[in-house]
Amino acid sequence: MRIIGSILFLIGSAACFADVPPVAGIESLSGWRVGIVAADERRDPLVIACIGDSNTELPTYTLELRTLLQSCYGERGVGYHAFGARANIPRAPVIKRTGAWNDHAIAPNVPAGPLFAVDGIWTSTSDTTADVGVAFTLGEWGNAADRLSRAYDGQHRVRLHYTTGPGLGSLDLIVNGVSRGRIDCSADAPGYAVSESFLADSFSIDSIKGEVILLGFDANRQSYRDGKPVLAGGAIVHALGRGWAQAAHFRNVEREAYTKFFAATKPDLIMVTLGTNDMHNQGVPEHFRDNLIAFVEKLKSSAPDTSILLISCPEAPQTKPGLAAKYRDVVAEVARDQGVASWSLTDVVGPHSREWIHQGLYADGLHYNRLGGALFARLLLRQLQFDLNDLKHYPILLVTPESPPPAVTFQIRMLKEISPESISELDPIRLWNQDVPAADVRLAITGDTLHVSADVYDRRCKGDPAGWPLGTVDSYVAPLGGEGVRQVVMRTSATDAGQVTVHENGRDVQGGNRVRVLHTPLDPFGYRLEATVPLDLVKLDSTTKQFKLEMSVLSDGGFVRAFARRADQGAFRDASQSAVVTIQAD
Repeated sequence: MRIIGSILFLIGSAACFADVPPVAGIESLSGWRVGIVAADERRDPLVIACIGDSNTELPTYTLELRTLLQSCYGERGVGYHAFGARANIPRAPVIKRTGAWNDHAIAPNVPAGPLFAVDGIWTSTSDTTADVGVAFTLGEWGNAADRLSRAYDGQHRVRLHYTTGPGLGSLDLIVNGVSRGRIDCSADAPGYAVSESFLADSFSIDSIKGEVILLGFDANRQSYRDGKPVLAGGAIVHALGRGWAQAAHFRNVEREAYTKFFAATKPDLIMVTLGTNDMHNQGVPEHFRDNLIAFVEKLKSSAPDTSILLISCPEAPQTKPGLAAKYRDVVAEVARDQGVASWSLTDVVGPHSREWIHQGLYADGLHYNRLGGALFARLLLRQLQFDLNDLKHYPILLVTPESPPPAVTFQIRMLKEISPESISELDPIRLWNQDVPAADVRLAITGDTLHVSADVYDRRCKGDPAGWPLGTVDSYVAPLGGEGVRQVVMRTSATDAGQVTVHENGRDVQGGNRVRVLHTPLDPFGYRLEATVPLDLVKLDSTTKQFKLEMSVLSDGGFVRAFARRADQGAFRDASQSAVVTIQAD
């Protein structure tokens, strides 16, 4: 009888579970479906923009959406992030500010004047000593500048979002320690601006003149090989939330801000989760309806090809009983009239969130914690017909025949004499710093010397060479059938003489003073380094027909290698990825 009673109890308990409501108007989410297919096929990242209140700002459902989707498609960063004060997000860029900054944010009262912060968070300063620095991390590996080679890591592609207007000043943009010029914020009328994109491990803003108003930056992780992108697909979730946010706040944001933000980030889906603060403050469903209609109309006109999903908020202990149901009905009505989709989180959570609180899914009965956000995100993806168990959403698992990368081979000429004309006719070895050329290196042999001519495009090197940071061009040479790699480090210096050291297996080799180095500035930045290296210094001689070679340069503060395609022990110890060079008689 006890067993039968337990079975009946379980059957009765199962019958009490409420159905999770479907997404109404799901047929309108064509942009979402197209985005999923593009991510499945590794053509484009799947991009979601989440707009809402503190539950959107906090690392709850938005963090879980990012985690789930990036576990399918690959980690492409945290998306948009404000310069102003906002909740800490795991694995977010590290922002350090100095000087006086005036943080602004939407609050119970709507600020006057044009509003351009899409997430309602912005910061301003007129302090000429103020600056702000942003450093990115790549997964769990730390800063890319600390790693061996750009050949197998990545950077973040970044755009600044800021306000322009009458009387505003300017700022200096520093990327990876190198100045990228000034940004002028002055304009005849208030407006929203998005900078040109740039690749960065870190960047900073300083040398501020006048008042500047910073909104945020969007960033997505990128990696390049030989100047071409190698990261495809992926997923990005922009968390555009702010505490106290109400529908009126987002309605009052200028249409220009939405238009430029969405043009830059290109979301496949915009999710709007609002209503909790509207219930707690005004508590007038009719006002909420008017503000939500105006807000959705702005979204539709600013991102006409993007799917929109409205989500109704649940009751909380602070909510007047029955009010959440009225707001739920408003969300459904507005979505239906505007031709967008809606989903009722109100019905999922139930009255007063009681069970979710008891199960530890709320932090305080009003804000979800990470567990509650995880449940929210999983149920939402399910109702959006995204099956986390479908392996087509995990393209990294697609098995394709793998062939080893072809060996790099090329020829260098043996010239009777070296001249600027004969060197300019040689085909260069191009080294890439992600998607921009880092250097063009030309090699030739004459007599018993190897001639190196390198045009290094280092933004840090401009103007008087006395002010240049240390720049290097390294050659790594190994006999084709022998052992040991000779590393010749050719450095720029404040004088034309340069500096040279020679190493093998971590030990200095005598004879580095036999290498002659000259360098001259390039226009508009960088330098040309020319060196003659005696063949015996790199364990070659006049009878050598072939040898192994790797080249590297230090450009824009990053160490860049020519031929490496995967992690190794370093070119100074491991010649397995070096190119095979054949000497061609002139």
